[in-house]
Amino acid sequence: MCRSILLCRTFACSCLEGAAASGRIDNVDVKNRLLMIADIGGYTRFMLATRVSLAHAQVAVTQLLEAVLDGADGLELAKLEGDAAFFHGPVDHAARLPELVGGIRERFAAKKAQLVDERMCNCVGCSQLEALTLKFVAHCGEVAVHKVRQHEELAGIDVILVHRLLKNDVPIREYLLVTDAVLTSLSTTFRAQVIEMQHDLEGIGLTATHYVASDVCVAATTTTTTRSKWWAKLMTEARSLPWLLGKKPRHGLRDG
Repeated sequence: MCRSILLCRTFACSCLEGAAASGRIDNVDVKNRLLMIADIGGYTRFMLATRVSLAHAQVAVTQLLEAVLDGADGLELAKLEGDAAFFHGPVDHAARLPELVGGIRERFAAKKAQLVDERMCNCVGCSQLEALTLKFVAHCGEVAVHKVRQHEELAGIDVILVHRLLKNDVPIREYLLVTDAVLTSLSTTFRAQVIEMQHDLEGIGLTATHYVASDVCVAATTTTTTRSKWWAKLMTEARSLPWLLGKKPRHGLRDG
């Protein structure tokens, strides 16, 4: 682990603990957590499409993110960040990270296959569904968990680090990228499959990372009828209506 990470972590934790002790921050808890981000790739290309395509893309990605959430067994959602989901969980869950990633990929692949099979629209947003991918980055470290009204917020250098991992030089589209802190918890068999890669993370410095292709799950085959396709088409149009009218749904995804 590079010295800059240790210095930043020591400084951040000492400040947070001191603030909590002096009463300047309420409900602050510093703990070790597994941090993981599941990021849907290809979403930004929808921004070049028409309003109809954008509306349909928003509906599709919302459903895909719901599938990601459904597959994240044992992890807590920290935040939805545009087309990505930021999770955290107990550090000992790092040992079963490949299993967690596999479960999320299964749900994602099955939902994507269903959307592709049911689609009856040729707009750019719908026609690019098959090109959407899912990548994962993960790290273990100390985070400050504090409440802002009814919402929990995670802060700390390790939260920054896991987000920095999204900007990387991994040469494949779908992968799991982890730090040493996660790798040490994985099985010997799994560690033998990873490829090491150094990344110079902004504001953090050189960080040892390890990646592996995540294409270990096969999308489920969904058989649908013409009637169900028409119903899916109607539901897509209904869900797209607020976007078409320029009224973004209250609980819709942020633009990132």
